[in-house]
Amino acid sequence: MKSTDTQATAAKIISAILAALDEEAIEVRIDQPLIEALGQFHVPEVVPFTAASFHRAIGLVVSHVYAHGLGLKQSLSPGQAVAEALSILDRSYQGASGRGYDAAFLDASQQPPGGMDGVLNSIVWSILETERAKYIQWVFDSRLSGADWPLRCEIAELILNQSADLLTPVLRRCSPAQLADAIPALLRELCGVEAFVHRHLVSFSRGQLKQAALECRS
Repeated sequence: MKSTDTQATAAKIISAILAALDEEAIEVRIDQPLIEALGQFHVPEVVPFTAASFHRAIGLVVSHVYAHGLGLKQSLSPGQAVAEALSILDRSYQGASGRGYDAAFLDASQQPPGGMDGVLNSIVWSILETERAKYIQWVFDSRLSGADWPLRCEIAELILNQSADLLTPVLRRCSPAQLADAIPALLRELCGVEAFVHRHLVSFSRGQLKQAALECRS
């Protein structure tokens, strides 16, 4: 392949990745379907509040969101849905009573604000974060999986030449060959993907997620 052809291919790959990681593209592909699915979910009665009624509620929201809010829809059995919900709470729940499942159970037993709605909203929030991260990784994998070493070096060189002022001093001192296997990290640095994800999810509070879901119901 001629050098000019390699440069053109490298430029197209970079453009395709940055376009796929555009904020609006991610919102349309990931956020909106999940928010709409949450808005369509009707919280079941948890009276009396027991471990069984709590497990049923968290399993139902996971089952509903996986079936209606993901790009690749999933149909879970009740047992699978509860197991997935428990796993989500164990690894990501943070609420008034602390972290993890026990804190979620205590918070769910309280009256609003918070309560069961807050716990269910937290589960969907965690799913949204996970789906965003999976999508971003898919973008890099799908665009770079067929790139050979010369093409990867060309991609790295284009980024260094065209966007050096947006990169850290450490990265600017590297050669294209040194960065050929670190293109995802380069592009994350370039477009601030991880900073964007954190900023977006922090500013778009759980309360706003719940409000957006309520608007979908109206």
